Amino acid sequence: MQLFYGEQEDERIVLSAEEAQHADKVLRKRPGDIIHVCNGQHTLFTVQLESISSKRAIGLIKDRQDSFGRVPGHLSLAIAPTKNMDRLEWAVEKGVELGVSSFHLILCERSERKHASEGRLQKIALAAAKQSVKGHVPRVHSLTPWSNFVQQWGSHYGKKGMAHCMELPKQTLGQWNPPPFEKTLVVIGPEGDFTPKEWDLAAASSFQGLSLGSSRLRTETAAVQIAAVLMNAWDKQ
Repeated sequence: MQLFYGEQEDERIVLSAEEAQHADKVLRKRPGDIIHVCNGQHTLFTVQLESISSKRAIGLIKDRQDSFGRVPGHLSLAIAPTKNMDRLEWAVEKGVELGVSSFHLILCERSERKHASEGRLQKIALAAAKQSVKGHVPRVHSLTPWSNFVQQWGSHYGKKGMAHCMELPKQTLGQWNPPPFEKTLVVIGPEGDFTPKEWDLAAASSFQGLSLGSSRLRTETAAVQIAAVLMNAWDKQ
């Protein structure tokens, strides 16, 4: 299936300039052609193109399918941007493919990278959603200092975990086992790990310590492992 993403306007779908250009210049779509368009919120539309150019495409909705491309749980990942941005981009791409619902970028005391473009990461998330035929395009939230993040987002999630390497009580992902569709958040720190002060702030907001095994994993590897293990567990429930 060739999947596009667009917005619904009454009985029609409008493709963005980027999506319209791909449909027009690369796929050579023309008025009258039938395409499949997702709104990024789990609704799939069958659309007949009425007009198309490299800047805009409009089509009439012929059919719709709700609950398209749903995954078995709701997982958000908060990640401290890596020094090498290619690794963070890879983590976002693979996270989308595995079914992550949203991404947060966090700035920690030991963060080596102080800036990150959520706009570029959002484009990577969209491309990964199209490639893996997902019904939802995860949002990439802007970089936020750790203390502000805990204060702003801590209450939005029912189950919260912090993956860290400190010598503190921790559970494995299997032991932690959040139930499917409870809003779940897992945070992954920078290359130098979280500080004890950051852990204290997290613990005071009901975060639980998580172990990812005996090996010390890179940030992007940890993100993929968390997503794969939890999605697989939820899929079996």
